[in-house]
Amino acid sequence: MPRASLWYPSKALIKSTLGQRRCLSIHEYQAQHLLAQYQVPVPRGWLATTPAEVAQYLDEIGGRGVIKSQVLAGGRGLGSFGNGFKGGVHVVASSVSIAQAWNESFHAMKLMPETQRSDEGRDISSKMLGQRLFTKKTPPEGLPVDKVYVVEQLNITHEFYLAITTDRSNGCPVLIMSQGRGSVEELAAKDPNAVSKVPLQYSAGVTEETTHALCDRFALDRGQLTAILQPLFTFFKECDATLVEINPLIRESDSGRLICADSKVSIDNAASRRQSQIFSLRDTSQEMAVELEAEKHGLVYIQLEGNIGCLVNGAGLAMATNDAVATYGGSCANFLDGGGQATKETMVKAFELILSDKRVNTILVNIFGGITRCDMIAESIIAAAQNFHGIPIVVRLQGTNSAEGQKMQQIAESGLQLFAEDEFGSAVKKAIELAGSTLHPGASTSNATAIDHREPAVRSNLLELIPSALESEDTVRSVQQQTRHGDHYCQICIPILESLNDFEPQHRSRH
Repeated sequence: MPRASLWYPSKALIKSTLGQRRCLSIHEYQAQHLLAQYQVPVPRGWLATTPAEVAQYLDEIGGRGVIKSQVLAGGRGLGSFGNGFKGGVHVVASSVSIAQAWNESFHAMKLMPETQRSDEGRDISSKMLGQRLFTKKTPPEGLPVDKVYVVEQLNITHEFYLAITTDRSNGCPVLIMSQGRGSVEELAAKDPNAVSKVPLQYSAGVTEETTHALCDRFALDRGQLTAILQPLFTFFKECDATLVEINPLIRESDSGRLICADSKVSIDNAASRRQSQIFSLRDTSQEMAVELEAEKHGLVYIQLEGNIGCLVNGAGLAMATNDAVATYGGSCANFLDGGGQATKETMVKAFELILSDKRVNTILVNIFGGITRCDMIAESIIAAAQNFHGIPIVVRLQGTNSAEGQKMQQIAESGLQLFAEDEFGSAVKKAIELAGSTLHPGASTSNATAIDHREPAVRSNLLELIPSALESEDTVRSVQQQTRHGDHYCQICIPILESLNDFEPQHRSRH
């Protein structure tokens, strides 16, 4: 009988657990090799960098196989190359891409002589290697394909999605499983009950009860599933993984075996020293040059899709800044954390990186100076002034030497389109206005000025507490404690507290 109490289906969980994080991603062939070392069943496969190697490996497995482009992006099967060749994954001996094969059932493909199949593999791989692959999940310029993975072809009867990742909202690992392959996020959005989520404990791992419940739900052999789940969790734990995704987990028609046909692995960046061997697998050719350049200078830069360039110190404040811009109707062109040890030179470099993005038409500088001095930031702005080319800059400096930074005569005489703001929200609102975006209807001046430099940490804690606030009186008290600043409340929290009917008006004060 299914143990329904184990499941907590939720669209929000899928979004939170599979959301973007800073981590190391490795290629499929690398992930499969690592999983095989943990005795996870995977198909035979070989890495090839030339069409001749592809033909050789196909001959070794009888001519029937799958050629997979190795890029760090999803959607390979439906992608296309710069030379017009369609499909980043191809089944040899069918003359169709893997996307077509799935739709037309490659289980009944026409057999061909082995020599003809190896010739076909040589021809297909020659159109893939040395090209750039474009998918829905690659950067606009695509990603280079300099290697392919040649895998034995399997006869499939059933496919499943299986993953172990971290549920940050509950502070524990979670096992996710569903019938079929493809995007689990889309499936959960359509039918949350179609995706099973099982919370796990690091100490206990995948229990017998969990395995039995999954087998009952998906009609799987308990011994076979146990042989996959146990080593998969061991790998997840021992390798500091943030995600181990099997898509698909297949049941082979000939033997009935469960096999991990494709995998994706992400490793926590914070474990780079402990997991040095895995981090040595990093493929920088798949990363953006601007992000690599930022890393050389101790900066964390992630390119986004907007037109407002952001320079912030501290990851928490950087995330809050990006969030505030989005909340008020704008869109950031980047996430850039200058860090607490920033120097004038690194800040000048940060401006160069922001301005290398031709989409940027406004820059928002949001600095809370603790270790980082605000007057040093002002000097950096002046030093980089010749590169701005008329792009307006909104500057908010709070903290160490903020008065000196805001009032520096050199800034006033630099000829920059500079707009100094004291309040967080006002700075965000001004940047959106200068960028030509339409402010969100709720982005009034009163709301904008309510956010100050103390909010990011408070806001982070608050967001963790709000979902259960209506269910727990103790949580309401905790919300109040988290949102107080000395003797008053942060104005952004007032509507929340008022809705809980437990707000004391005498504590309200403007920041």
